[in-house]
This record gives sequence, structure tokens and C-alpha cells, in this order.
Amino acid sequence: MTPHPRLPTTATEDPPMTNAPTSPGEILVVDDEPFVAEELAEGLALRGYTVTTANSAAAALAALAAAPAISVMVTDIRMPGTDGLSLARAVLEGRGDHDAVEVVLITGHASPEDAAAGRQAGAIAFVRKPFLLNEIEQAVTRALARAAQRRGGSAEATGPHDPPASDGTSSFPSQVAASARGA
Repeated sequence: MTPHPRLPTTATEDPPMTNAPTSPGEILVVDDEPFVAEELAEGLALRGYTVTTANSAAAALAALAAAPAISVMVTDIRMPGTDGLSLARAVLEGRGDHDAVEVVLITGHASPEDAAAGRQAGAIAFVRKPFLLNEIEQAVTRALARAAQRRGGSAEATGPHDPPASDGTSSFPSQVAASARGA
């Protein structure tokens, strides 16, 4: 068995956010590669977030049904069976503000079409793999803040970075990813 790489956290990276979430809001990480989901969940948990994992769209839907406190779903786009874009659409359709879930899409095969489809599906962020933990944490923090606002809570309780855009247009990056570290 080959050990899997850990998410990079280096001295040149921004320091960890010091204001871990203090309001309710759990995160669901969905990736068909269990080690990716587990590593990401572990990294976020070490930063103070409550995280659940799922390795398929069906498992993700079951987790969301069982845990209404989940307010952010981080999902890989490319998965066998139901892909992350279809999962995002299924999760976001018909949800009111009282049970809002924000979606962060991740992928190692980013394309402008995927970014456009993610925006159309209602995702708040699109992050290209490989990413640094701080990159995904910033997207998650923004998503938690938006979900908290929609659910009637305070967005400031979820962290200091990137508050939701007031016009709703800049919360989803116009570029596929800010990072050029790989595809």
C-alpha cells in the first residue's frame, strides 16, 4: 500500500485561519477516492470544522438527509455514476433558506465548461486540484458564511476571509482556479 500525499501546508502558505467556525454548520466532503475525502476532512477537522465524508453521490444524499446541520458540501466533479455537478443540482434544487446548503466544487480536470456548469448549478466556489488546505478553507469559510446568512445566522461567526458578495456575482471565481500549481 502506497501512502497518499498529505495536503500541503507550508511556511510560505498563509497561516491557518484563527477564527474557526463558532456557529453551527457542518461540512460534507464528497470524493469517490476515499483517501482524498479523508485527507481533506482531516485537514479541515484539524482547523476546527465538523466534517463528514461520503464516497458517492448516493452516500452524500443520505448524509445530507441524516444531518440537517450540514450547510456546506465540498464535492469532486468527476465521479462514477452521478457526477458532482449533478449532485450539486440535486442538493440545491428546492432548498429554502432555512435548510440552505452551499456547494464548493473541486476537480483535477478543470475546464472553462466545468466552471460555467458549476456556476449555473449554483456552486459558490470552484477549486482546482491540487490545492493547498488554505485555498479550500477559504472557499469553505465563504460557503459557511453564506449558508449562515441564508439560514438566519451571522456570517461573521464562520471566519474572517472572503465574505459573500453582495451582488452574488463575485462569490464564484470567474477564472477556473487562481492557482497554477497543476491540473
